[in-house]
Amino acid sequence: TMPIWILRDNQALAAQNPITGQVYGFRHVAPATSGGNGTFAAPYGEVSDATAVAQAGEIIYVQPGNLTAGFTIPDGVQVLSTAVQHALPTQFGPLVLPASGSGLLTVLAGSVTLGSDTRLSGFAIDAGPQQDGIQGNAIAGVWLDQNQILTARNGILLNQVSGDVHMAHNQVQTAAENGILLNLAGLTLNTVDLVDNQVSNASGNGVLV
Repeated sequence: TMPIWILRDNQALAAQNPITGQVYGFRHVAPATSGGNGTFAAPYGEVSDATAVAQAGEIIYVQPGNLTAGFTIPDGVQVLSTAVQHALPTQFGPLVLPASGSGLLTVLAGSVTLGSDTRLSGFAIDAGPQQDGIQGNAIAGVWLDQNQILTARNGILLNQVSGDVHMAHNQVQTAAENGILLNLAGLTLNTVDLVDNQVSNASGNGVLV
C-alpha cells in the first residue's frame, strides 16, 4: 500500500491515525483500467481487486466511473470515492484527501457486503431487484454516508449489527422490498446515528428499525 505524506519542517512524514498510531495505507481504484497494482500511478480497475488484498486500517480510494463487480469490504477497511470531501484525522490535525469533493459518485452495478468497522462513502449502487444494495450481517461497527441506492431488493439491510452505527445522507430510490431495514434487537449498541436518510420508492417499509 501507499501512505500519504505530510511535509513538516522540511521533512516528509507519513500520515497516521492519531487513535491507533497506524500509518494510513491507500489502495487506488480507477474504473475501466486494467493491469494495475493499486498504486496511484497504476490503480486497480475494480474495487473487488483492492478488497481481495486490503488489510484493516487501509483506505480504498476510488475515482469516478462505472464498476461492474460487487464487493465485500474486509473488517477495518474504508472504501471512499472522490465524490465526497474526506478529511482524515492525522497526528497533525485534519487532512483533506487530494481530489476529494468532486461530487461525481462512482457507479456500481452490483451489491456491497460490509465487514465490521467498515465505511462506504460516495457510491451510486444499482444492485437490481434480486439483490440488496448494501448489506451486513452479524457485524460490529458501520459507517455509511452519501450513497445512493438506485435499485435493490432492500436498499440497505443491516442484520444483527452492534457497536457504533452511523448512517447519514444516504438515498434509496427504488426498493423491491424495504428501503432501509435495521435489525438491532438484543445487541449491545454504543451509538446509533441516523441523519437525513431518504427513501423515495419502496414496496415494503421505507425505514424499519
